[in-house]
Amino acid sequence: MVSNDQVAAGIVTCSKEKGISIPDELAVIGFDNQPIAKILNITTIEIPLVEMGRKLLLRAISNEDLSCEEIPVKLVGRLTV
Repeated sequence: MVSNDQVAAGIVTCSKEKGISIPDELAVIGFDNQPIAKILNITTIEIPLVEMGRKLLLRAISNEDLSCEEIPVKLVGRLTV
């Protein structure tokens, strides 16, 4: 698992150039579900960025105390795992 889909795309591309079979020899999971992940069929974790931003803005303008809140994420399975 890498920090974002762009890094995952680089790993997938480099692996193909080096003859490393994905997912047989190397599994790759990206993060963010960016368009590059869909184009290259990279498995990724989707986070609800718009929802997170909305909740943070509402808390900031209402002067609510910041607290921890769990936000569900979604595994988007594609061809790299």
